Amino acid sequence: STDLFDQATIARIERHFRQLLQSALADPNGFITSQAMLSREEEEELIEQSRGPEFETPAKPFVHRVIAGQAERTPDAVAVRSGASELRYRELIEQSTRLANYLRLRGVVPEQCVGILMDRSVDLVIALLAVLESGAVYLPLDPAYPVDRLRYMLADSGAKVILTQSGQPLIHELASDEVEVVVIDDAAWDTDSEPQS
Repeated sequence: STDLFDQATIARIERHFRQLLQSALADPNGFITSQAMLSREEEEELIEQSRGPEFETPAKPFVHRVIAGQAERTPDAVAVRSGASELRYRELIEQSTRLANYLRLRGVVPEQCVGILMDRSVDLVIALLAVLESGAVYLPLDPAYPVDRLRYMLADSGAKVILTQSGQPLIHELASDEVEVVVIDDAAWDTDSEPQS
């Protein structure tokens, strides 16, 4: 139908069909889905076209480093406020560094997942910064999610540590031999860590 296809399109379809037949003859027992329709040159051309232009993106500092820089400039300014609780930058950095060091002592390594099961609070900010400072990545665990979903998320991510707050009702259902629970508003974990970077 010349209304639908121009001559160049038909020629391309014919080339692809010939290539498919040649591929099938070369491997007659292979699946049709694994047969090549494009010649090597066409494939390389398509890959090159799909890359698009290359842009150099400017390097941006990590958020925990930006906050540490602000703490150096204004250590006594309020960094976080939640209800009646507030932390100055100095305190925020000291507490998050202490928790990051504790995570490292517990075997958390860069790019490892750490679950965070908390409500919005000052402790949540400390936990997020500590995970980033330790080099790990955080997995937000919403307390409103069903327990089975949270269990799946933990198993799927491979998280071995969950940071939480005391009084979190789901924590007993999520704790296991494979997952350590750290209650960050409990002073027990704080005895093993140092505030130094």
